[in-house]
Amino acid sequence: MNSFNKPVKLALLSTSPGHSILSQLLSDAQRSPNRRFQVEWPTSVPKMSYALTCAVVVAKDMFLRSSPQSQGNPQWTLSFETEDSSEPIWSHMTGDLELVKNLIQSEMARAAAASAPSTAPPPPAHTPQRLNVSSIRTTSQMMRPIEKSQTDTGEINTASLGLGHQITLAGDIANVELPSIFQSISICKMTGRLNLYHQTTQGEIYFADGKIVHAILESAMDKILGLTPDQVVLELLTWQAGTFRFNPGWNTSEKTVTRRLESFLLEAAAITDYQQALADRGFDETTTKLKKDPGYLNAALNEILAAGVADLELQKKIYNDAQDITAASDLISDLPRTVWIPTIFNLINCKLFSIIKEDQLKQPELEPFQIDESLARNAERSLCRPDTGVISAPFLFYLLRLEFSRHRRNQTPLSLVMVTLPGDGFGDELDHFKDCFDQLTDEYEQMAHYDMHGGRRVVLVLPDKNLSKAYLLIVRLINRLDRIVGLNSTGFQFAIASAPDHGRTLELLLAALLHCQMQGELLRDRIISYSGIEKQKWDQLRQEGEAAYRARNMEQASDIWMRALTEAQEFDSDDARLIYTVDWLSTIQMSQKQFETAEPLLKLACELKREAKLQQELAVSLAELGKCYFEQGQLEKVETALLESIAIFERLFGCDHELVGDGVHNLATVYHLQDKTDDAGKAYQKAIQIKQTYLGRDHPETIKVSQNYSKLLRRASVDNTRPAGAISGQWRTIKFDPLGEISGGQAVNFSSKI
Repeated sequence: MNSFNKPVKLALLSTSPGHSILSQLLSDAQRSPNRRFQVEWPTSVPKMSYALTCAVVVAKDMFLRSSPQSQGNPQWTLSFETEDSSEPIWSHMTGDLELVKNLIQSEMARAAAASAPSTAPPPPAHTPQRLNVSSIRTTSQMMRPIEKSQTDTGEINTASLGLGHQITLAGDIANVELPSIFQSISICKMTGRLNLYHQTTQGEIYFADGKIVHAILESAMDKILGLTPDQVVLELLTWQAGTFRFNPGWNTSEKTVTRRLESFLLEAAAITDYQQALADRGFDETTTKLKKDPGYLNAALNEILAAGVADLELQKKIYNDAQDITAASDLISDLPRTVWIPTIFNLINCKLFSIIKEDQLKQPELEPFQIDESLARNAERSLCRPDTGVISAPFLFYLLRLEFSRHRRNQTPLSLVMVTLPGDGFGDELDHFKDCFDQLTDEYEQMAHYDMHGGRRVVLVLPDKNLSKAYLLIVRLINRLDRIVGLNSTGFQFAIASAPDHGRTLELLLAALLHCQMQGELLRDRIISYSGIEKQKWDQLRQEGEAAYRARNMEQASDIWMRALTEAQEFDSDDARLIYTVDWLSTIQMSQKQFETAEPLLKLACELKREAKLQQELAVSLAELGKCYFEQGQLEKVETALLESIAIFERLFGCDHELVGDGVHNLATVYHLQDKTDDAGKAYQKAIQIKQTYLGRDHPETIKVSQNYSKLLRRASVDNTRPAGAISGQWRTIKFDPLGEISGGQAVNFSSKI
């Protein structure tokens, strides 16, 4: 302990020092380290006064190289002074002036109560009650200053507190050292209850003549903490945040704590050191993730952890419960701080866990892996017959086995279609059919020879397609084949079987498929399915509606398809024929410029396709809905529909696909018409880039978009009140062709003065 020279005495006060006097004392002590500064004021006993001394203690070598900002907390000492003696009352190290003032007032109140017996009855013994959410005070309430009437010298009128001479200590735990608060209560031999609050947890510690006699800790969230009174004291001593308030005079009949305060302080100091060591390594109990060093058996763990400070079995349990990477909060959520802090410290110190920094969890930017497409094409050719370019029969049965296993495991539909080709199966018919199939299907849908020698029969393997979807694919294939000049399209026959409806095993599914194929040849039916989907009334209406559309009899076609819609509404929710019917009706209404009638049909089509997760078809319907809005002049709605359509096409085909280019072209037009110059410019630039890639710089459509972009730039550079020319071009309609294709399709002329 450093010894000091005679203190520098400031003016003699008439009453206890207020905040301004304490600030002056602290300022003088910080300017002159290792010197004591003192103020005095009289007590109620003649020839005796209180003396408050403040000093900042700095070691000599530190003093030589440190600034006032780097010095430690000041040490405050309160004592009784007479002419020839000095009797210390308490000594406290803190920078919290409010705490010092409260400690002074508390001692003065205690001395006054001892010299003048109170006429009021003593406060009743208090039996702690369970915590209720409504009883918890917020931090802002706890930090509300004590009501006081203060003179220029800082005098506090204790009568205004409503507590007689009792002064309550209160403050923010982050601004004080809790062990110092406990020591102050002990030194002053106070009796009362110390309340501590943090979030939804409340602790209560009862003191009798400065000794801890009882402690409880409870949560407002009905969380069972399960700590003994001794563990509660230790737990509260390690709190780093929250608020505290000491209520003098509260007694309790409970006597559950027998340990001396000094033993609690020593153990809490060790835990605080572990906690600080964890913090220095970047550990945060709410956000830190821990990486486990795997591979240690219990015998090895015993040897590694034996010398640690924490419970061996608990450490082993935490280690064994942890994943390779685990959030620390998952491991310690049910443990008190006094338990998990030394446990986690020891596990990290023994290198069984390591702290993962946030930047270590970030995924690196990956370079795309370059696939050698030639290898894939060579492998595909090896599976096909060289004379047809179609998968050979032996591989077909291997493929069927894989797909049926996937169907059974994932509970997804699987359809097979056997196609009997006209002629010998090796001519133009096979080539045309293969081209149509490739254009209408995804890569995972395959076509293969059924017969070992090639022959007229091929099988279409359609994963994730139920009977109605497979049937409509055949309808689109037939519509395409019918439009090929010189092709005998009527010679194609189709047989359909689907799992699980037509076969619970692969063998039964193939048997159903062959049965349909033989029935088709016998009855000379173009399409035949195992459950007769082609015989239903809806299919008859479909054929009539398609024929009326081809004949350009739109009124009749609309009427027929409305009757087909009535039939389709009775189908199961996953039946693709309902979507097919709505698409036909909306196409007819749009072709007749009946936009108000087409709008609800297009909205229904979008809703059905969202539910069925038909992303490509949804993008097409959204683009068509945008066109419908455009024709009605509802440009804000056009923008919303187009943005969603473009986003889907980008996810499916990439940001530079031709369909994306058509969508962005339309979007640029909409922004241009709305005078959204910046947005229109960006959209025009992207549309030009994509169209140059797909169509070339000299294509009329590329030139037209470039001209419109030039007009936009001219408009931005002249007075807005002057016309900068008209934009004219084409709305690129991305159509779902009801006869069987998705394409960048018909162009709709528009012209607008800007």
